[in-house]
Amino acid sequence: DSKPHSEEWEEITSYLAQLERFSVGVNTGIFSKNITNRLGGAYLIRIYDTLEPIVSKKRENDKSKGDHYEEFNELIFKLRSLRAKKGGAFRTETIGIRKCKEGYRK
Repeated sequence: DSKPHSEEWEEITSYLAQLERFSVGVNTGIFSKNITNRLGGAYLIRIYDTLEPIVSKKRENDKSKGDHYEEFNELIFKLRSLRAKKGGAFRTETIGIRKCKEGYRK
């Protein structure tokens, strides 16, 4: 469980910012939604499911009430829809914060 303003929290926030920027690229058509789905749709969904409690906590603690990670949220909605249309099953368990961080560092 990451605590706000801890080193781990800051690493996760940085990782989420990168995911948000990538999501903007997919959502605006710069990157292909279908290729993104094929290359790592299930992985991105698992990352989202893992980090969603942190995103929720960030939203609750935000005094400005800004939209946090809405682009990432939208991308995940699109990926889930694509996978449902194609009948593609995917693992729904979370992958763990440590695994997210390891992937981020590579």
